[in-house]
Amino acid sequence: MRTARLEFALLMIMVMPALQARAQETAVEGAKETRAAAADLAPTAPGERVEAPSVDAFVGEVTANDVYVRSGPSANYYTVMKAHAGQRVLVHRQEDGWYKITPPPGCFSVVHKQFVDMGTAEGEGVINGDAVFVRAGTETSDLLYAKQMKLARGAVVRVLGPHNDDYLRIAPPDGAHLYIHSQYVQIVPGADPASINQPVVPSGASFTGVPGADAVGDAGAGSGEVGGGASGQATGTEARPRIEPGKFRVELDTAEAALKGEMEKPARQRDYASLVEKYRALADQKVDPLTSKLALVRVEQLEHAAQAVGELSALRGLAEDFSIEREKALRARSEVRAPERSIGGGFDAVGELRPSMLYDSPVTPRRYRLVDPDSQSTAPRTIAYVEIPLESGIDAERFLGRHVGVRAKETRLQTGDVDPITIYVATELVALDAGTTEAAPPAGSGR
Repeated sequence: MRTARLEFALLMIMVMPALQARAQETAVEGAKETRAAAADLAPTAPGERVEAPSVDAFVGEVTANDVYVRSGPSANYYTVMKAHAGQRVLVHRQEDGWYKITPPPGCFSVVHKQFVDMGTAEGEGVINGDAVFVRAGTETSDLLYAKQMKLARGAVVRVLGPHNDDYLRIAPPDGAHLYIHSQYVQIVPGADPASINQPVVPSGASFTGVPGADAVGDAGAGSGEVGGGASGQATGTEARPRIEPGKFRVELDTAEAALKGEMEKPARQRDYASLVEKYRALADQKVDPLTSKLALVRVEQLEHAAQAVGELSALRGLAEDFSIEREKALRARSEVRAPERSIGGGFDAVGELRPSMLYDSPVTPRRYRLVDPDSQSTAPRTIAYVEIPLESGIDAERFLGRHVGVRAKETRLQTGDVDPITIYVATELVALDAGTTEAAPPAGSGR
């Protein structure tokens, strides 16, 4: 049982971090989605604002490829699209390491269709409610909890088409914003904000504005904000050095494949040491921060797993040692022989006769306990068993609770999983109580 529990604990050590992270993300997203569904119809107090006032805006340039643009200033918010190296964005303010930006080309917002009346012009929509929420649209998630702004009754929007059964896609209105991590954006001094209407695409790279699927590494601020895809070169004299993560991502994939292969083996056959060495090398490199953090997590998981396997092996070793010692003790006990003594010429055993709950059978010879009459314990010590053969004719019930002497025709030593104890096969019982000489007749006496 203990071995099975340790095997289960080892499995939980490996998978628990991923399960906890997924559970936390699901809980956060579920709560936000529930609030979003009710908020579209909620009344709004006069003067309420969704977003804080902006500060002086500036033009920023993305310094890496496949950088996530999100619906809010946190890695917990869903992805809207991916930006590419050289793409310029209009930055309005910074919030906890995130830049609040005007939605780049290709992005869209959504609004509940209940609050939009189609206008006379093609693609024109008119808001028919008060303080109607506009939300960040995405093709990578079904959740739409991120609010961008509110529109007043009569506001005109450009409808791009249906998003789902409840929402319409619209062009982001003035005042709608998205977020990108500031680590991957550099200021472009003197740049004209109007220049961001078209993405600046360097040679060898492309920008489609199509939202990209989330990649591995939504781990936290900054470190997980670059997704998979082709590498690109940032432009500008003040561009940050371009990260070359390809080599380490390949090595990480190789290590993950090796880990998968090892986990298919029995626990005691897994080579955790070589895996830790591979992941340690990836964790120590400084070129690709995302790979480094992922590898460090693996190192911690594998070290815990190796420790659990070591403890499991130690317990198995102790169990094997115990089994060997127990076998030795049982063999030694089985070799114990009762001391030889002559039958007759007095009593073979003396004590108080009591019933035995273990050997009370009507079809086998009955056995009675012979206990030490001088024992002061509430549970007197059994010094032997007295076996009454069926053919003996001895009425042992008359001697229960009395001090008796036993004459036996045979003695046996009972061993096994119990302490060795003598069994006397009785031929005669004699009451030795003070003032009595009552005796059960010897077997075969005819009396």
